[in-house]
Amino acid sequence: IRAASQVKISQTVSDYIAQVLENSRASKFEGAQPLSTRAGMALVRAAKAWAFLEGRDFVRHEDVQSLIVPVFGHRLGGAFGIKKGREWAQQLLLNTPV
Repeated sequence: IRAASQVKISQTVSDYIAQVLENSRASKFEGAQPLSTRAGMALVRAAKAWAFLEGRDFVRHEDVQSLIVPVFGHRLGGAFGIKKGREWAQQLLLNTPV
């Protein structure tokens, strides 16, 4: 955990994550809760761990993109369930260009 936390994340990748969070707040997902800052922090931790496991000391946009659906799916779904949450997370992924 300590080694993965040392993985670097660039400002452009951080900005991308912030844009995904903002897009969730501006989305029209009926009944979904917008993603919080804490959700973004969870995505950063997951992306750092992913990069570490891949043998890198930096996070790429692709790392973040590959984790948006699994990390945010359950957060967005809430009472609607993980299936609906994953659909909404996929829409966020498609609607947030790098």
